[in-house]
Amino acid sequence: MIGLIRHWKKPRGNELIYCLTIGTFAKPENFFTMGVTAGLAYELPYKRSVPYRKPAEVYHRRSRRDLYHKLEIMLKTQGKDGRACVLGALCQAGKRNWASTADRRPFLDEILHSIFTFPAYTGGDAEDGDGEESHEEKLKSTEYDRAYGAQDDCDKYFASCPSLF
Repeated sequence: MIGLIRHWKKPRGNELIYCLTIGTFAKPENFFTMGVTAGLAYELPYKRSVPYRKPAEVYHRRSRRDLYHKLEIMLKTQGKDGRACVLGALCQAGKRNWASTADRRPFLDEILHSIFTFPAYTGGDAEDGDGEESHEEKLKSTEYDRAYGAQDDCDKYFASCPSLF
């Protein structure tokens, strides 16, 4: 069974989804029930490659880049400039690393800072030298790097989106 699962090739985009729904006792107008649902989706691996052949920061950068792309799409559905919002948040997170971090910040600010801290790649070779990614994905990565390392006024460059922090 384990061999079958190990060699089972899954198409890209498959997810393992866990949903927890808690119903309430309220039943207004006997038409529908009220409840709370929490969902968690985990993207399943789709390649048969051996993990951890590359440094960990490569995997962190890829997963962050995928997350940022999904956030761009989500913000675009809300009528905002998703790219400007994500790049502005990366810029603000990068500037905070250069500023004094001795002061205490609210808990939500710390979570957002952790999400928008783009891991640096310190390896000698190119990050994606094995040809696994498209040219567009590599360009996004360098665009995120530039935004994270910007030392200028973030609000001036990404003015089409209100501050996320």
